[in-house]
Amino acid sequence: MRIVLLVIILLPIIHSCKPKAKSQPKEQSFSRIHKDGSWGYIDNNGDTLIPLDKYEFLNPIDAEGMILAHSSGKSGYINIHQDTLIDFIYEHLGVFSNGLAPAKKNGKWGFLDRTGNIIISHKFDNESYFYKCGLASAKVNGKWGFIDRSGNTVVPIIYDGARYTKIDSLVCLRMGQKWAFFSCNGQQLTDFQYDSLTGGLHNQHNYTYFKNGPCLVSIEGKFGYIDENFEPILPFGKFEKYNAFDGSKRAIVKTSSKFGLIDREGQFILMPKYDTIESFPYPLGRYKLRFGGLYGILDATADQILPLTYRSITPNYFKNDSVTIGTLILKDDNGKFGVTDHNGTPLIPMTYDSIDKFQEVNGESYGIVRRDGKYGVIDSKNRAVIPIENDFIYSDRWMEYLIVEKQGSFGLYTKGGKEILPPQYDYLRPCYYDKNNRFIAGQYGKLGLISKEGKTIIPFEYDYISNWVEYGPNEHFVVKDGKHGLIDRDGKTTVPPEYDQIIYNNPTLIKVERDGRFGTIDRKNNIIHPIKYEKMYWEWPYITGRPLDTIFVKYNGVYFATDTQANIIDMEISEKFIEEKFRYLSN
Repeated sequence: MRIVLLVIILLPIIHSCKPKAKSQPKEQSFSRIHKDGSWGYIDNNGDTLIPLDKYEFLNPIDAEGMILAHSSGKSGYINIHQDTLIDFIYEHLGVFSNGLAPAKKNGKWGFLDRTGNIIISHKFDNESYFYKCGLASAKVNGKWGFIDRSGNTVVPIIYDGARYTKIDSLVCLRMGQKWAFFSCNGQQLTDFQYDSLTGGLHNQHNYTYFKNGPCLVSIEGKFGYIDENFEPILPFGKFEKYNAFDGSKRAIVKTSSKFGLIDREGQFILMPKYDTIESFPYPLGRYKLRFGGLYGILDATADQILPLTYRSITPNYFKNDSVTIGTLILKDDNGKFGVTDHNGTPLIPMTYDSIDKFQEVNGESYGIVRRDGKYGVIDSKNRAVIPIENDFIYSDRWMEYLIVEKQGSFGLYTKGGKEILPPQYDYLRPCYYDKNNRFIAGQYGKLGLISKEGKTIIPFEYDYISNWVEYGPNEHFVVKDGKHGLIDRDGKTTVPPEYDQIIYNNPTLIKVERDGRFGTIDRKNNIIHPIKYEKMYWEWPYITGRPLDTIFVKYNGVYFATDTQANIIDMEISEKFIEEKFRYLSN
């Protein structure tokens, strides 16, 4: 599996008063790496600082150079040199907020400082953080309140629910089914009268009740907006549908089955005449409108960015030289596709019959396009990296590669256009469990399993190889000459293809059929129940939530029950019982 670089954290360098050599780097960067359930770090030279296979998880480096880590089922903190800063003795740790991190030990939560000292003892039932208000929610015996950084109770722990945001200077408590607002010093600010409180997206990371403007609430089933003095700005129930105010201090509302846009005083910025209005989270303050089946874009002041002339508008992004810009994939009234930036400036002309969303690879963006029935790939500057001459190109967001079909043959390419496997297969699709390294492939009418290098893992001799089976095993189901078997992901045959049917929906037994009779085998193909029964039923563990324990079989017209070792445990099972219990199943 390819090691994926997930995030880059830049740490400041302390500058001395001495002049620096010209070759000395200004900053050092560290990147997390992840493979097969373990995490590590490398530096910007590619040197390993924290190796894989040691930590089950590593968080990004925080502002104080500390890394939240999981090892051997426990949580602690280390630095980039692997010095242990907080011992691995906790069931779980959170990140630091206002100098304290939540820590779980013996099933209870408390708080630690950055030296690992226990500041607030482990006595709470919930994980929480200290945000703008300087308070953390606290749950004890099913009741909620708030505490300060010293562990003092600021809001008594007597309420049925608690909510707060990172950026609002207030908190919310629920008594029964009603909510009320409280100040950061624990003063109750409103009655318990609100059925719901809805926060709006303030920026890329934070939600808010009031920073965007009035808060969306409901009272006795009617929605409305209240200002920071908890006074309504409009009569409750005026609109059919409400959205919370966004970071542009606008809210989408619906009345008379049409959508409009209001400001924080409740005045219309856009009159309610549109079939839909959708907000763009990034950048905030852009709205996609639909009217008469066509779409356009307006900003928060109702200025036109794109006219209402497009059949579809899809948000996307381009990444060029590691700089990301927001983009819009457009389909015009003639059915042609192109791309603009979020300000409507053309980037790719409206000349394509389709454009898929662009995906970033190594700092650049590539998109699959179609023209005159043929497929290719272009970069963000509209340069063809795979010529538009292919019958089809397959990919998805989890794949690093493209499967390209041309004249009935399939090959594998990078999204940047480099050939990995030439078009030599009758069929090619990624394995769901390892989409970048393993592929189900076909040659001469038979299927096999290959690596991305073209190495054969399962030979090309099967009529069918399963890719993904709900509630199924790790193995591939295979069919050869009409017979069913199982092959593991490394190509080892665990159950030879010798059965007419295989049903595998639990880790204990595999149900098999041969010549119209049923039995069971284990994962090593040892027969547990002889293949002689006319019928065989069991309850699916994923439905019951418990391990398989009873198998009902029919022999010589009579039902009886066995355990998982084929021992008879009940000789008297009525057919009516079987019909009622398993009416949702069939052989």
